Amino acid sequence: MVAGSGPRWPAIRSAPNSIGHSSSGASGLLLGGSFWRLRIILRPAAERNHRLWRKRNKGTNAIARLEAEFARRFGFAGTVAAGFGRAALAVALRAVAPDLRGERVLVPDFICSQVLEAVRQAGATPTFFPIRRDLTVDVDAFRAALDGSVRAAVVAHYFGRVQPDVATLAALCRQRGVPVIEDCAMALGARCDRLPAGRFADVAVFSLTKSDWCYGGGLIATGSAELLPRLQNSVARLHRNDRLCFSYGVLRRLDWLGNRPRYARFAESLGRWLERRWFPESENFFDAGRCDVVMSSIAARRALALLLRLDAVTRRRHALRAQLRAELAEAADLLWPPVEWKGGEDSAAFLLLCVPDAVCWREQAAAAGVTLRLCWPAYQLLEPAQHSEAVAWFARHLVFLELHPRMSNWEITQTVKVLRRLHRETRGN
Repeated sequence: MVAGSGPRWPAIRSAPNSIGHSSSGASGLLLGGSFWRLRIILRPAAERNHRLWRKRNKGTNAIARLEAEFARRFGFAGTVAAGFGRAALAVALRAVAPDLRGERVLVPDFICSQVLEAVRQAGATPTFFPIRRDLTVDVDAFRAALDGSVRAAVVAHYFGRVQPDVATLAALCRQRGVPVIEDCAMALGARCDRLPAGRFADVAVFSLTKSDWCYGGGLIATGSAELLPRLQNSVARLHRNDRLCFSYGVLRRLDWLGNRPRYARFAESLGRWLERRWFPESENFFDAGRCDVVMSSIAARRALALLLRLDAVTRRRHALRAQLRAELAEAADLLWPPVEWKGGEDSAAFLLLCVPDAVCWREQAAAAGVTLRLCWPAYQLLEPAQHSEAVAWFARHLVFLELHPRMSNWEITQTVKVLRRLHRETRGN
């Protein structure tokens, strides 16, 4: 899916260890110590089996409730849950275009490596169309890239805003018999012309960790009753890995907490420690997500809670972003885009900033307790066809704040103070 910036803390490597198998310190407390394992072993077999049945049934019900509520809220024919956003995309590709081995899938050049991983997991090869510096798609360039060798296309919505021409792009694909998938990883709650993100294409995929935190979690939604059984069959082939989802979710929660200046240093310290123990072989914990994992029951319950309060959270984020933009008026050249996106229909989950040196600003802001995020081209390896002027500009100059809806007035003031100081120092130099 369209990824965020990766975790706030850099990856720290240590000796190889199985994910989540540490039984000492904080990780032992989080995953359950030996005492509780002993209780389970000694518990009578009948009681153990009954509890296991209740746990599995509860998890199934939680996932079913989430799928039904998501479809009802956004007007889909049906929704299917997967373990991660990248798993959702792999499932969607297999459903809309069976047997993709050796085939080509059209994706934007401004995209994270997890999307390319999902395309390859489905057996296909990614081919790219360009994204402009204003994060929109050039319809003519898209049309030219949509040749006869393309079996499916992915259109991504960036930073909470639905692509303005998504309906046109979807119509082009349908004219040529190419199924189109909306990548809504960063657009949960966003709309375009009053229609929710995901309703323009054959299938839409969502990630539940990009603009909030969850224990993993991806959703595949469709307006087609014919496609729904194929999506369900594809998900049935995925595997269960609750430990991975739990570990990932704990680290994402700390990473999410790092968006609040009051807790940024604590979240960074604990996150480094846990990441070193749970995911020693990953560049960062985001890379540990997998394309073949089902959603866990704990992720489904958390996702349902997020969904039920989404409207209130979106309103709060719009107010937060408006306040930050107003207080940064004297540094207006930082704000990107220079004016608010038209219509106010985006999710307002992010505040985008255009800075002289993205990496330098991120480091200096982090030292002051403010978390600025880099775009993925700044820290992920790109394929040769992804190197464009716009993508290079995003890597060098675009940073963003993830807007935590519980930011206090003090935290807002602190964030503005740090950004103003960096702006003054930059202009002075």
